[in-house]
Amino acid sequence: MSKNITAHDHSKFLYRLVIQLADNEWGNQLMDRVASEALVEHRDKPNLVVVVQEHAGWFLSYTHGREIVDTANDTAVLSHPAREFWEKVRGLPEVHLGYIRRNVTRPEMIEVAA
Repeated sequence: MSKNITAHDHSKFLYRLVIQLADNEWGNQLMDRVASEALVEHRDKPNLVVVVQEHAGWFLSYTHGREIVDTANDTAVLSHPAREFWEKVRGLPEVHLGYIRRNVTRPEMIEVAA
């Protein structure tokens, strides 16, 4: 794909970015923050889905406006804006922006004198 894609051209594709949380990370607030950062970084791509995965298989998929458009919860009912998003991008060619695996962060080890 050409590096000279205009903003108008971005609307012709569905972009997907997958971010895997570290083994010691979980929770919908963190997932929301991680997705928000990625959405800001790729704000030029209107049809972007950021999939944030936890290590146990749970995932939430977001699009601009932090709208959740997919989830591992098979009983979830998606909002009207989420359904409208999928209608809008149906049939568009998909471009994978990559897979990011976040590193495990550990609190400082404190040595205790015996």
